Parts: sequence; C-alpha cells; structure tokens
Amino acid sequence: MQVVCFRNCADQIAAFACVGSEPSHWGKTMERFSLASLDPDLLNMRTWPTIDLDRLDESDQNLVQARQRALELLVEGVPDDQIRSGCNLSRQMAVYLLKRCLQVHPDGRIYGYRILMPYFRSEPYRRTADIPSGWHFTNFGLSGAFSKLLREHPELQELLDRHILKLGGRNHIYEARVQLKSLHKRFMDKCRELKLDEAQQYPFNTVTMGHRSLSPYIHKIIKENITRATAANFGSSAVKTLSTGDGTNRPIFRPFERVEVDAHKIDGIFVLLIPSIFGGVVVKTVDRLWDITVEEVASGVILSHYRSCRAEINSDDVLQAVARALRLWEPRELRIPTLRYGKGAAYPSSIDPRFIGACWDETSVDGALAEIGKRLKLKLKAVVGCDVNTLARRNPNDRPFIECFFGLLEQNGFHRLPNTTGSSPTDSRRSKPDQAAHKYQMQVEHLDELLDVMHANYNSTPKISLGGSGLPDVLYQLAC
Repeated sequence: MQVVCFRNCADQIAAFACVGSEPSHWGKTMERFSLASLDPDLLNMRTWPTIDLDRLDESDQNLVQARQRALELLVEGVPDDQIRSGCNLSRQMAVYLLKRCLQVHPDGRIYGYRILMPYFRSEPYRRTADIPSGWHFTNFGLSGAFSKLLREHPELQELLDRHILKLGGRNHIYEARVQLKSLHKRFMDKCRELKLDEAQQYPFNTVTMGHRSLSPYIHKIIKENITRATAANFGSSAVKTLSTGDGTNRPIFRPFERVEVDAHKIDGIFVLLIPSIFGGVVVKTVDRLWDITVEEVASGVILSHYRSCRAEINSDDVLQAVARALRLWEPRELRIPTLRYGKGAAYPSSIDPRFIGACWDETSVDGALAEIGKRLKLKLKAVVGCDVNTLARRNPNDRPFIECFFGLLEQNGFHRLPNTTGSSPTDSRRSKPDQAAHKYQMQVEHLDELLDVMHANYNSTPKISLGGSGLPDVLYQLAC
C-alpha cells in the first residue's frame, strides 16, 4: 500500500517539491502551500523511511529530533508560535523541510526522515566557481572541477561515454574490455587537442591529472546505464542474468499461488521398444526425450510430470502435464526388479484428498515452451483458472526452482546411465552414447517407471533448506 501510494502521487510530489524549494522563495511558498492538497497517505509519517539515531552524536540527534517534531506539529496544524517555541524552528523552515522529505529518492520511495540528517544533500554538488590554473600539489580547492570540465567541453564527455558504453555501432571498433589506464590516456590526448595543457589548466595542473576523478565517473556511467554497460563489457549472457528478477516484484505468500512449468531435454540417446497395435514392438531411436514438469513454488514440491518423445513439444504435451497435476496419483506397478519407491515417496494428491483437483493462481512458463499460444492460455484459464506469466526465453535464473530440479534429475539419474550424452560434448561421462543406446534398449514402460520414481523420490527427499522435512510434508503444513 505504501509503494502504490508513492507511485500514484509521484507527479504530485514532484510538483510540490519544485515550488519554493529554496529559502529565497519562502514567501511565495507560504502563499501557495496547503496541506489539504496532499494525499493523506503521504503525510502518514509512520510509513516514512527512518534513520538510526543511535549512530549519530548527541548534537545531531537533538537536531534531527527537533526537525521531526517540527514536521509533526506542522502536519497537525498547530500555530506557528508553538512550532517555534517547541522546536526552535520557524514554520517556513518546517515547510521547506517537508518539501525535501517528500522528494523522490533514487530507490523509488520518498526521502522521508533520511533527508533530515545534517549536511545531507539530495542533489549532487555542482561547481560554479572557475577552476584555478597553475600547479596544484593537492586536490584542495578543486571540488567539482572534473564535472565542470565535462560540462564546458561536451566532447570530452562524449568520448568517455562512447568508450565506456561502446556507442556508435559498426562505425567504431573498441577494446574487448576497456581499462581505466587506457581510457585515461584517450582522455588526456583529447584534452591536449583542446589545448588545455597550455597555461597549466585543469587537469594538467594536478598530480593525478584527473585519474582519481575519472574512476568514479566511470562507475557512475555504468550504474546509470547498467544494462548497456553490462552488454558492452560482459556480453549478452550477462545481460540475461542481470535482468533476472529477484522475486521482490512477484512475492509468494501462500501455497498454490504460483507453479512453474518447463520442459527439459534429457541428456541421453534412447532406443525404445514401443508396443504396436499389430502385435510385437516397434524399435524407435529417440535423441530428443522431453520431461515436462509442474512444480509448486511455495514448497518446491513436484505436482506432476509428462514424458514426450516429440522432436519439439507442443501445447498438448503441456496440457497433459497440467491434467496429471489435477488427478489422483497412484504408485505404478514396477516391472524393473531393482527399482523401488523411496520411503514417503508421493505426490500431494496422494497425501491428502484436498489436493486432488487443487488449482493455482499463476503459471510461470518459459517463452520458448511450446510457443505458448492463445489456445493453451484459454485452456488453463478455463480449467485451472490461472493466469499465464511468460518469462524471457532461455533465462534459467527466472525459474530457479524447476531448473534446480532438472539439474538434480540429471545428476542423480540419467547422467548415471551408459547412454547419457552428458552435460556437454566434452563431458567425461559421454562415451559413445549411440552405441550404448542400441546395446541397452529400453521398453517405453520401463522409462515411464524410471521417471515416475525419480520425481516421487525427489518429493520425499529431506531438504536442508526446509528444515530436514520432505516436500509433501511442508506443503501439507503450509496448507493447514
């Protein structure tokens, strides 16, 4: 509620803060100021960002507390003389402080009580005095000189920004990752072209020649253009990781609020014996075996899975996995002699009847999953009643829970088979998987049993992150 209030009132805050924000405008501020024009939620000081007074010395604590008290009296509408006598501050100063408190901080919230600290600046320092020439043994008297130099010579700023962010496209060739030393040399060469080295002008009149100021400027440009700078210096894969949400914009508060659905290509080549309607079996070589899994986010429990042997999965495969999540799960009659369900292996629907047909609010999928289309979204909305949240393609960090499960599925399962292709062509576990697949042929029923046991056993495995409990137990506790 607090964040929404700030967003909805951003224009109002900006307009309010820019009117009479300087002490010289206090008279005009008094003529146009009205607390009634502000949203009441903005004046709820209990929701304002605060500061730790214990970290300040006694004199600063008294000053901040006096300012806080003056704002409280101002909002309460007490007479001016009471504000002055109680806090030793005039009403004009209280109005000025209130305007500063309601300015928008870079973190998206208002400054609140944070701006009441002594010598706190909401705007960066901007030098107006001339930069003195002549030799300087120290940096004394040169505050803001670097920023002023860039304002007076825009070509210098253009040079730095172009090399930091690699602007200009195909018309320029840049280093793979520009170094501070190299960029400083280009900067000084440009300064010489502008003849700043004559008469010992800045930065030629300092010991570091602007090197100390150039470093924080580079960090500032990178921070303000984080996506472009990351792509320029670290590549597109780093940008994908950078754009991954940390969950703050999509928090989970209860079970079955969101599930993750994804398809994983098993690392292996399989020769399957598929029963034929005419009798006997059909031998089929499958080099793209898909496992489509539905996982509940709040507890991390696997709700269902579906095996597909298509070259590329489609919406029907996804709907099959969703349909299994809504039905009662029953253990299979295992035909592999040494294959067993672990103790407590189960799915939620077999733990409690309330989980049979349990629907969820949101389905989180990869944009590449079956090219999620209108038909699939309408089916999920009609049957499950959920919304489909399509995330960026091939960005596993956006779906951390189900991607972690797929990694364990390979590590503890298919990577141990002789027909595994491993995680890469250079994986040491990869040893002629095509020959091993033809040597160790599998019945398709055995493959389904193996997948079912792997998923069910994963649910029963105690997790350290869950306090040593199995996933179904945790889900049952959350539901209760």
